[in-house]
Amino acid sequence: MLSRADAIVESNIELVGMSSDALFFDVGPTKTDQEGKQNLDHPFHVYSCPEKPVMCPVLAMCKHLIVNDEVLKGQCKLFKGSNQYKHYNEIFRFRKIVHSPQYRQSFIDRGLNPNHFGTHSMRKGAATHVASGITSSTPIASICIRANWKMPGVMNRYIKYESAGDQYVGRCVSGRDRLSKRFAESLPYFDLSEYSGLETREREQKLRQLDRWIKDRMPAVASANDAVFYLFKMCLASLIHHREWLNETLHSESPVRMTSFWYEDIPLADHVTTKFPWTRTNDTPEFTGIPIDVLYMAKVEEQNAIIARLEERLQSAEERLLQDNNRVVNEVTQHMDKALDARAVGGES
Repeated sequence: MLSRADAIVESNIELVGMSSDALFFDVGPTKTDQEGKQNLDHPFHVYSCPEKPVMCPVLAMCKHLIVNDEVLKGQCKLFKGSNQYKHYNEIFRFRKIVHSPQYRQSFIDRGLNPNHFGTHSMRKGAATHVASGITSSTPIASICIRANWKMPGVMNRYIKYESAGDQYVGRCVSGRDRLSKRFAESLPYFDLSEYSGLETREREQKLRQLDRWIKDRMPAVASANDAVFYLFKMCLASLIHHREWLNETLHSESPVRMTSFWYEDIPLADHVTTKFPWTRTNDTPEFTGIPIDVLYMAKVEEQNAIIARLEERLQSAEERLLQDNNRVVNEVTQHMDKALDARAVGGES
């Protein structure tokens, strides 16, 4: 997110949604905006990381929602508890990560002082990674606006939020490999594009079946909220996509394993997929936050795919031509053999 942790722990489900290929968070009051007016209509975009499920926020959101009905109902904050910021700080610094016997030595072995790490470490590290992790980094203004940091001079007055910059920051900070074509990969989603044309009615029937199955297992209040339902449905696709990895890594007594979304067969689970700009279908969510160099890469990949299909067609045509040639040669040979046999028989007589 790059936001302050205390800004997120005060959110509820109504401030979270799904737009195109990203989660979005409407952040309320912050340290530099006590009235919560600065970020009105300025959602911060959070992207999935299909290549690294261990740090995928969409998968984490799904795991959180399916075991917390109260959150889906909107009856509590997104993270239940009286002081989640303090709780998070204690877990990160003292109990389970930095100072835990399991990981403390790992920090020391890398020449890092565990005492230098706190809840802001990830925020600072994320900003550094996005701003300096590659030569074609995101606009510094977009980073500052997302992190709620004031810019010098008149910049704060004249440089404003725009979705494209924030989307690029969100995609970079998700953990995706900026130098890989997988940077442009979509989030997991249900793709029924194979049911088109004359099969449109069947497609609509299958979608209704899927929606009904999900809604029957959600709290009634949540299933009746179109925005919450769509958010949950898209998050559920990530759970399906990473099912094998989750089965290997989830604790045997994880509450996720106790939910119907885990032990029941989800309709159309085999239709969950991810796509790239050069393999997209009509069902693929709109791609956002992709920089121009990756768009060029997408064009190159699209051309490579076209060339590969042409090579397949040429190879297939060559094989058919060889088969036709062999057939013609065989027919001519048989005809000549018959003619020679007939001449030989006539000569003997």
